Amino acid sequence: MQALATAAGVVSVAVSLFMFGFQLALGLGAPLGEFARGGKNKVLPASQRNFCIGMGILHLLGAFFIAVRAGFLPIPILEMVTTVFVWVFVLLAFFNTLGNLANQNKKERALMLPLNALSLLTNLLVALFA
Repeated sequence: MQALATAAGVVSVAVSLFMFGFQLALGLGAPLGEFARGGKNKVLPASQRNFCIGMGILHLLGAFFIAVRAGFLPIPILEMVTTVFVWVFVLLAFFNTLGNLANQNKKERALMLPLNALSLLTNLLVALFA
């Protein structure tokens, strides 16, 4: 099971880093709004950009804690703290996946549903088996 958790950790960190970059790009005004936040704006308005930057930081934190839990970063953090944060990211991926399932925006659903579902699966494997 450890090999499965390690592989899941690699995929989870990669997805989280992609999401960090995507959210940061949205927050900085990149014309990717068709793939996020309902797809109503090609470039998100300023009020939504700050939210995206915050979500990007959250994804970066997720990558960090998943990497620690999976054993990629040998940083002596209290195990309980890492465990709690990893489960928070499992829940975040779960709710993002549900939101994407309900989303009417085809472009956003086509991009984000597979990424969030993959994140849910890999985060869960790391949480359970790493």
